[in-house]
Amino acid sequence: MEGNLKILIIEDLDTDADLLIRYLKKESIAFSYFRVWLKEDYIKALYEFAPDLIISDHSMPQFSGIDAFRILKKEGKNIPFILTTGTVSEKLLTEYMKEGIDDYILKENLLRLPSSIENVVNKKKIENLHSELSTYAEELKIAHAAQNVFKKEILESLRYAHNLQGALLQEKEELKESLPQSFILYLPKNYVSGDFYWFKNSGDKVYVCIGDCTGHGIPGSLITMLALSTLHSAFNVQKIYSPPLLLKFLDEDMYGKLSHKSTGKVMNDSMDLAICEIDKKEMKLTISGTNSNVYLIRGEEIQQFKTDRYSIGNAETGKKFDSKTISLKKGDSIYLSSDGFCDQFGGESGKKFTSKRFRELLLTINNEEFHNRERILQNTITDWQGLEEQTDDISLLGIRI
Repeated sequence: MEGNLKILIIEDLDTDADLLIRYLKKESIAFSYFRVWLKEDYIKALYEFAPDLIISDHSMPQFSGIDAFRILKKEGKNIPFILTTGTVSEKLLTEYMKEGIDDYILKENLLRLPSSIENVVNKKKIENLHSELSTYAEELKIAHAAQNVFKKEILESLRYAHNLQGALLQEKEELKESLPQSFILYLPKNYVSGDFYWFKNSGDKVYVCIGDCTGHGIPGSLITMLALSTLHSAFNVQKIYSPPLLLKFLDEDMYGKLSHKSTGKVMNDSMDLAICEIDKKEMKLTISGTNSNVYLIRGEEIQQFKTDRYSIGNAETGKKFDSKTISLKKGDSIYLSSDGFCDQFGGESGKKFTSKRFRELLLTINNEEFHNRERILQNTITDWQGLEEQTDDISLLGIRI
C-alpha cells in the first residue's frame, strides 16, 4: 500500500493495543495511529484524526465494536472497519458482516491482519471511486438535462428570430407578379441569415436588391432587419425611387442607428449590396451598389458590373454613390448575388467555388429553360459543397427579360 496509513485503534486494554501495534510494525506497514477507548474520544477522532482505517476491539466496558461501527455509519463516514475479537460466535460475526463491517479477525490469528488491511482499504477505494463516478454520472445527467433545456430555449429563440426576419422578407413568389421570369435562391447558413433580398415596383419600374451584412446567424440577421425596415421606409414613406439615393438614405440611416451619440463610437458593422432598377418600358437597367457585382448575360457573352468599393453603414466619409445604366434586350438575363455562392468550399480539392467558375456556370445555364435554372444552381452548389460545412449565407436573384 502506498503512503502512510492513518489507523484509529479502539482498544481499552494496553496489552492488546501494544500487541496490535507491534504486529503492524513487524509487518513493515507504513502507518501512524491514534488510540481511543471512550465513545466521546472516538467520535472526536473521526473528525480530528480523520483515519484511513479503523481497527476496533469487540468488547469494551463503555461501548462495543459494533456500536463503534454503527456510530461511524450514523456520522456518514465511509471508512474501512476491521473488528478484532477473541470470543464472539461465528453466527454473531456473520450478522455483523451483514451490517457492513468490512472484516473481522480473531486476536489469536493476527497473521491475517496485513492481507485484511490491504483488502478492506482497496475495497473502500474502489467503493469511493464508484461513488464518485456515480456522482459524476448524476451531475452529467443533470447538466445534460439543463443543456437540453438551454438548447430548447435557444432553438425557440432562433425560430422566433427566423419568423421575425421572415416577416420583413417578402414572399419570393411575389416577384413573379412584376417579373414573371425570376427566382430568388435563398440558402441561410443558420436559422437566420445575414443576407437579405428586397424588391418593389412602381409603375413600369421594378427595383430589386440583394444584400450581405456583416457576419451571419443572429448578429447578421439583426443588421438585415434594420436594413429591410429602412429600405421599406425609404421606398414607401420617403418615396425614394433612385438606386443611388436609396443607397445614400440607407447609409445615413444605418450610420445613425449604429453610432452612439454620447460617445461618438460607431459599431463596425456594415453591409454590401446591389440595387437594380429595371425599367420594363424603356428597357433599361440601372445599377448601384457597394462591394457587389451584377451580371448581365446576352447570348454567349457575360458582362460583370462592379459597384462602389465601400460599405453601407460604417464611418467612412466622402461616399458618393454612383450608378450605371445599360440598355436591355429581350432575352437578357440579370443576376445579383451575395459572395456566399463563390466562397463556398468544396469540390475534390476542398477549395472555393470562385467567381470565375460562377460566371462560367451562369453562361452554361443560359441555354437552359429559365424555370430550370434555380434548380440547377442549387444542385450545383450542393454537389460542390459535399460534406463540407456551408461557409456563408447564399443569396442569388435571377431575372430574364
